[in-house]
Amino acid sequence: MKFLTIVLNFILIITMNTNKIYCQQTRRDLPFQPGEVLKYSVYMNFIKAGEADMRVLSLDTTNSVPVFRISSKTLTRPFFDKIYKIRDILETRVDANQLHSLAFKKDISERKYTKQYNVKFNYFDSLAVSNEKTTKINGPVFDSVAMFYYIRAESLFTGKHIAFDSFDNDKLIPFEVVVRKPKSIKVPAGKFSCYQLEPIKISAKTFKYKNRISIYISNDNRKLPVKIINHTSIGSMVLKLVSY
Repeated sequence: MKFLTIVLNFILIITMNTNKIYCQQTRRDLPFQPGEVLKYSVYMNFIKAGEADMRVLSLDTTNSVPVFRISSKTLTRPFFDKIYKIRDILETRVDANQLHSLAFKKDISERKYTKQYNVKFNYFDSLAVSNEKTTKINGPVFDSVAMFYYIRAESLFTGKHIAFDSFDNDKLIPFEVVVRKPKSIKVPAGKFSCYQLEPIKISAKTFKYKNRISIYISNDNRKLPVKIINHTSIGSMVLKLVSY
């Protein structure tokens, strides 16, 4: 009986260690890993107004699932604060293999508008539970930060369509982007051949957001977001890669 107990304990230890190794495994084909820092200059209507960055902070394990923790920050400079002050801090936790959102929080401060929002995604019960309400979801969703990393993990080629469900502010939005042919893009970090990604719809009923955002992804193994153009109510906000 004592021998049987020792054997069972040994098997249990081996199983636990195997599960631990398995849970910590992540895709080896990803163009980013923990420690990656992308820094940008922010231009508002051609004025260099601030800085932004996106960081892969860590690779953790939550409920035996490997999870990337990723942040994004956008800050305007003091001189531009008098015109339109921005202090936006976002953080997401994504499944390190499938790259869909597991949790998302943001602290937004743009001029007089402020918002603190956090949400967790319960895929077992198909629910998004935020600090404001509970929303039914139908499958994997991607917040505004996770979508960049999901797209970067995709195989890109001219004419490809990438469809996914975006989730923010308790709204589930079907999203689709089309990959345009590569073009040369020059930014402070250098000159890159980039695919241009454009939204072609944000719902089945309307195309009014077409071309509101353009994302230029480098046509190489890193798939860097080299340039991001966002047409806002106050004009164009352009992020240009400075370092990576």
